[in-house]
Amino acid sequence: MVLLSVAVARMCYFLLVMALPSTLTSTSYTRKCPNIYVHKEWRDLTVKDRLAYIKAVKCLQALPSSIPTAARSRYEDFQATHIDLTERIHLVGHFLPWHRHQINLYGRALRNECRYKGPIALLQSPIFDEVTGFGGNGVPGTYTLPDDVSQTPEPYRYVGCIQTGPYRDSVSTVHLGPA
Repeated sequence: MVLLSVAVARMCYFLLVMALPSTLTSTSYTRKCPNIYVHKEWRDLTVKDRLAYIKAVKCLQALPSSIPTAARSRYEDFQATHIDLTERIHLVGHFLPWHRHQINLYGRALRNECRYKGPIALLQSPIFDEVTGFGGNGVPGTYTLPDDVSQTPEPYRYVGCIQTGPYRDSVSTVHLGPA
């Protein structure tokens, strides 16, 4: 009888916990979002938005770092955070939420620090146009990897130095990683 009471109590608790969020979310809200930030696939951006996005990224690359790492620019701040947390944010359950949050912070930096007003580009896009895209994924044979990186499995291997596109002069050196 006691075992049955415990089972019933647990079931009631479970139902209460499951029902509570639905009552909290069923309320209608009258307040509207003043700013809805749009994310678009690169090919869906207008040429004007693509060029404005590239300009904003270059702006972040020119701003000084705001975190105490080897990063030298605001742009590298995002890379440094990703590098420092790689083992804790990949192949884990919070992979997607963490990366969405990181992209949200990156978008805020573009908007607030570099006055970008267009949509945030979805960076997984395979568009590498030299004028209105990212330019390329590097030229094989133009970068020598450190010995300890040889264990990196495909498709994560580094390709080479970026020699085409709008970032060819500004991404020549990343100041993060082993000395």
